[in-house]
Amino acid sequence: MRFSPPALRGLLFISLVAGSAPFVTALEPAPASCRVAHADGTATTLPRRGSGLLRWKWVVRLYHASLYLDSTAGDSVVASPKRLRMDYLRDFSRADMVSATEQTIGRNVDAATLVALQPTLAKWNALYPPIQTGDYIEFDHLAGGTLVMRHNGTVRGGLTDEVFAQALFAIWIGPNAVDRDLREKLVNQRQR
Repeated sequence: MRFSPPALRGLLFISLVAGSAPFVTALEPAPASCRVAHADGTATTLPRRGSGLLRWKWVVRLYHASLYLDSTAGDSVVASPKRLRMDYLRDFSRADMVSATEQTIGRNVDAATLVALQPTLAKWNALYPPIQTGDYIEFDHLAGGTLVMRHNGTVRGGLTDEVFAQALFAIWIGPNAVDRDLREKLVNQRQR
């Protein structure tokens, strides 16, 4: 069998990228529920609504995402409290995390809203740590637009901006989500 030069380059690229990541044989499932703490000292237990794997180019496994949201909640982007947990299957630099957020947050907001969100986006991006394979990040969206970021269970920080909170979660569960199949799994109670 003969491959054209572009096909050979594509195969080489895929084998290099796939081969550069540590091989993950099994993915430990995310918890079936989580407790979300509120500013007033109370807490809410949320069930896992759905979960799924995000891949790049259908080959490279990036992370496994889980959405925690009450099953009776209506619009999953607007509803709170909720949590999004991402269990990473690859290393990502802090710059990678910032770049990915900046490139995708505008998918579900108009240009004027995106411009208005830039100061809040800069504050949020400053919270990202570098990610190693096996790490997890959690984003909590609480009442009043409060957002909290955790890395491996430790709070990295937070901010309050309802428009930004909805735009951030819309990256994964909005109408123009980064991956439609993943959105379907997260929002419509499908697992993996």
